[in-house]
Amino acid sequence: MNTTRGNNEKRFQFLNRLYEKTGGDESEPFDLYGIGEELGFDEDLIIGIGYYLQGAGLINHSLGCGTHNKTIWISHKGVLAVENPKNTIITKYLGSVGGILKGTAIIVLAYIFLKIIGLSGD
Repeated sequence: MNTTRGNNEKRFQFLNRLYEKTGGDESEPFDLYGIGEELGFDEDLIIGIGYYLQGAGLINHSLGCGTHNKTIWISHKGVLAVENPKNTIITKYLGSVGGILKGTAIIVLAYIFLKIIGLSGD
């Protein structure tokens, strides 16, 4: 299994479990480690997922005094990612699709330019 794909699946499992526990309520707090442990994830993976989801804006967090006291909330963006996974997938790949579209547009414009000046060969 591709590590990135495996991590993405675990991140989505985590976010989905948080969504299930909160019912999509953005004000409902949960323990980061509790959710990760329920899914059978080790501490390093839980921390990595927490940083990733927080960095992506899918969760909000509050650091507690203890290392295992990390309260999290699902964000509005996190709720939307779970409720509309197709939109999340489209957004995830938008950068690469955008690059392909830009490349295609350049080729089409070059073809049109060559056609206008009479060098297209058609």
